[in-house]
Amino acid sequence: MTDSPVGRLAWIAERFAQWTDSHSPVSDDRMLTDISLYWLTATAAHSTRLHRVAPRGPGVPCPVPLAMAMFVHDITQSVRALAERLFDVRHWWGFDRGGHFAAMEVPQLLAEDVRDFFLARMEYGWRVHSPSRSAATASGSSCMALCPVGRSWTCHPGSAWSRARSPANGVRSSQPEQ
Repeated sequence: MTDSPVGRLAWIAERFAQWTDSHSPVSDDRMLTDISLYWLTATAAHSTRLHRVAPRGPGVPCPVPLAMAMFVHDITQSVRALAERLFDVRHWWGFDRGGHFAAMEVPQLLAEDVRDFFLARMEYGWRVHSPSRSAATASGSSCMALCPVGRSWTCHPGSAWSRARSPANGVRSSQPEQ
């Protein structure tokens, strides 16, 4: 996967064939662009790291609001009742088109869903929180969270999302508390 562009092409093409909606095909140019980016930046192996380090077993509750977009041809389907045990589910929507690569297959549907989620939250005083570059570097985190004004969350390596209460835990809001 990392030593040959043809090997990378074969690996990605197989995933696209199995994990996508045949009614929402991705153009050859788009697929070749995607593969070229992985190859030219030598990030093919890094792109699969998330699957290797993903937590296993029972999870830790996550207070960060969750939005879930379910695409009919994705490789897995989440069960809302199970997600609600650990997450603060605020938005759950199913789509009759798209698959695992929804951002490439049906970008307009995904963009509308993301926009609707954020706009609905911002109407109620929510804002997007992103740690400052120095704080993110110090904690090893680059996570963003949608937070009620005056609150912030941060993601620490190896743990679930946690409430940021003080500078001692690595990251605090880059905007003053209100």
